[in-house]
Amino acid sequence: MKKISVLFSILCLAIAFTPQQDKALAASKLRGEKLYNGLCAGCHKPDGSGFTKKKLSPPLANSDYLLKNKKNGIEVVLFGLKGKITVNDVEYDRAMPAIEWTDQELSDVLNYVRNAWGNEGPFISPEEVATVREAGRETGK
Repeated sequence: MKKISVLFSILCLAIAFTPQQDKALAASKLRGEKLYNGLCAGCHKPDGSGFTKKKLSPPLANSDYLLKNKKNGIEVVLFGLKGKITVNDVEYDRAMPAIEWTDQELSDVLNYVRNAWGNEGPFISPEEVATVREAGRETGK
């Protein structure tokens, strides 16, 4: 009986926090969409498909690189990208400059691209961005 009680309590807590997280993600995505359309869509297209035929810019829609872990996207936007990366089994070797956004802005744009065009990625908080930013400072990125 005690196990059931504990499991029920855990379930109730999970349910209580889910709507709040959903609201935070929805608000973040709306802010992020504006940022994306203002800066990122020029290279990655409004639909996130990228310019893949000539390997100019990788897709963000259905991107294994973007979705496999949160840190990939955070680091690319924070520190830029030089050198080869593989996205959906296609190699890209083009530079992307670092974007000077706040932790909130970076969180918002990543929440948008990781949850647009059929993507489904967990929420990235500004605090997570700040942690990666600080780690980059310590390692000289």
